[in-house]
Amino acid sequence: LKAILEEQKTPVTLEADGLGTFTLSRTMNWFQTEVDWVGQPIQLIFDQDENQDDSLAAARTLMGDREDWDRRVREFAARQLLDQINDAVQEDGPVTEEQLLDGLEAESVQVFANGAVEFWLHDEELLWGRAIHVSGTLADGPAEAELEE
Repeated sequence: LKAILEEQKTPVTLEADGLGTFTLSRTMNWFQTEVDWVGQPIQLIFDQDENQDDSLAAARTLMGDREDWDRRVREFAARQLLDQINDAVQEDGPVTEEQLLDGLEAESVQVFANGAVEFWLHDEELLWGRAIHVSGTLADGPAEAELEE
């Protein structure tokens, strides 16, 4: 039993050219690494049970066009959620789309072997600890945005 426990404590890593070293999070069952996303660090994640080659190919595609993706995801979230955000933070007056665009930052992105992507965004000043979840596909772009409590 001790040997099994020691094996479970040993980090499992995966080196991916152009992306860095991914480490398995056993509790979440995914591989993650920190990458530079338009000048800030974020977590890049893919599920352990997904096809690794396809997941890494999706990650490389996303990272190769990260400036465009960052803009598209933030604009989509702002358009889709502005009214809901204003209802949630009404005490401080209305938030403009421009304020939201300026404040939103990516926290993490999860890629899937089939080309699906999920972004988690935050704005500590405007959203008061809430997060925004944006999902879509590499082929079609952002498709859904939700304000998480």
